[in-house]
Amino acid sequence: MEILSIYTQVSFVKNKIKNIKSSKIKDLMVSMLFRQISLKNKNYKTDYPRILEMLTADQLKEKITAKFVGVQNTKPEMPAPNFNYENYTGGKTTLKDLKGKLVYIEIWATWCGPCIKEMPALTQLIKNFKGKNIEFVSISVDSKRDYEKWRKMIPEKNVGGIQLLADKSLESEFMKAFSIGLIPRTLLLDEGGKIITPKAPRPSADNTKSYIDSLLNRTIIKTKTMTKTMTKPMKSL
Repeated sequence: MEILSIYTQVSFVKNKIKNIKSSKIKDLMVSMLFRQISLKNKNYKTDYPRILEMLTADQLKEKITAKFVGVQNTKPEMPAPNFNYENYTGGKTTLKDLKGKLVYIEIWATWCGPCIKEMPALTQLIKNFKGKNIEFVSISVDSKRDYEKWRKMIPEKNVGGIQLLADKSLESEFMKAFSIGLIPRTLLLDEGGKIITPKAPRPSADNTKSYIDSLLNRTIIKTKTMTKTMTKPMKSL
């Protein structure tokens, strides 16, 4: 089957459902278009109202609206929403506490097999960048019933970095802001808490180390430039 363009996919589904009487079947087909609400789709702003008008269930309308708002609010260079989560070592940690460093966030859960497979690579990353201007933060979206499982797994896996637990699992405001449904999911924020990318390369990806290196080098160059500017003698009037 020939791959349809993103714009054509919306039109294709609209044409296919026009003679279907079952609203449930219609909604099921239309919900397959939710993945088009993404920065990868340059037409997502115009696709959103077209998809919305085809839906009948209020729950699905709310879901796609939340996703659209999330994409709008989590573009690169936008300030990331704050969080205030339980820290495994005690107390709570907020995003503001990490200001001044790059922040590499891995979102996971104890029940997520692919998440656990990423742990050895994440452990190695943390070792590679020890002492560098970057914090590695693992945020679990485990529910309250798996709290003790989370507490037990942290020392067992001994990944390192900062280990946090989201307050309301995937319903946490931070998670909803980034429209996080599938995990693992990796985010990368800059030293000021702004979003570098809402979908960073996973720990096991071949380019992750070089990508982080490039960001750290950019920071070093920027800092040196600012220092030279500040120490440059001022011309007398």
